[in-house]
Amino acid sequence: MKRLTAYLLPTALLALSACNSNDPSDPAENNVEWNIVTYEGTENSVSTFTYQLLNDSPLITLTAEGKPTTPLDKGQRLLAGYINPTPGESNKVTIKAMAKTFGPELLEIERQPASMGDAIYVASVWRTGKWLNLHAAINTSNGDTNGKVTLSVDKATIGNDYPDLYVIYKPSDQGTELIQKDAYGSWDIESVWQLESTKGLIVHFYSLNVPSNQQKLDKDVAAEITPES
Repeated sequence: MKRLTAYLLPTALLALSACNSNDPSDPAENNVEWNIVTYEGTENSVSTFTYQLLNDSPLITLTAEGKPTTPLDKGQRLLAGYINPTPGESNKVTIKAMAKTFGPELLEIERQPASMGDAIYVASVWRTGKWLNLHAAINTSNGDTNGKVTLSVDKATIGNDYPDLYVIYKPSDQGTELIQKDAYGSWDIESVWQLESTKGLIVHFYSLNVPSNQQKLDKDVAAEITPES
């Protein structure tokens, strides 16, 4: 996953109780790795996180000293920035920043939604195991912490070769001054993806940069999908 430098926080920034303070003079500060990970729990003041790089690649396990300063449920998806002595491999890491992503529940709707909410700029859509992940830029007002990005499946299309999924962004308050922020979401699509009938998915969104307003994911294509502007 590409290095991520800015993100929208659906909730407040999280940290580990033993997280090291940032030292700009430390060369390692320039080697922060970013991924969407799953929180697996904390035992004996050691927190464990797992993730997959792309599609069905092997599971990578990260451990870090300390426990979250904000309570987390096991299975919570997080955008995590950390320093790993062996990037892309299981290891003990130093957590630098964490934030909850939008998700993880895949909602069910009876039909195609009448409204797709506000438009978003789609930067990337990719799958990691049972998770469908989204990186997008959204227009929001400062202080909007109640806006939501959701993912829903049209129940009528479950069982089709390509079920239809819908990304919908609804800000809580547009306010008077809008700014653009990055947003990250991660949703559990296992109930649809694992069906024998499923050959892939069609992800729909109201997009500022993808004319078709949709992206097709095939089961037999191992690639991150980055829409062209």
